Amino acid sequence: MFIPRMFKKYVIFPLFSGWLLLVSTSFYLDKQIAWLQGSWEGIGYQPQTQTNWNISLEADMKEKKFMIRYPSLNCSGQWKLLKLDKNQATLEEIITEDAYHSCDPHNYVVLTRLNEKYITYTCFSYPDKQLIAFSTLTLVKR
Repeated sequence: MFIPRMFKKYVIFPLFSGWLLLVSTSFYLDKQIAWLQGSWEGIGYQPQTQTNWNISLEADMKEKKFMIRYPSLNCSGQWKLLKLDKNQATLEEIITEDAYHSCDPHNYVVLTRLNEKYITYTCFSYPDKQLIAFSTLTLVKR
């Protein structure tokens, strides 16, 4: 079926009276992913070493940029978005600054929405996906 180019960014919803509702998919998608936008903070816990450390995340959903910092470990990096829906995000973590070699350079992270103010953070090793750490992050600023 041929769909004109101008309609590829819209979703058509049938209404009960025979009318059609045309909604921009960019509006729909923005509402679906807006839950992750903002500055988040928490304390990570690593069960294997029984240690904890600070987590600071800056999520810019408009630009799809994620800056992660572990201030108490003196390391930071970026997350690459792999999958996102209305309640969960899967990301690839690449540590780019590590003053004391205290962070693994490459991990997977799963963020799960609990509500408007809290998300869970679960970190898995790369490539074997073994649990490394977990936390609950609190929204500091939207």
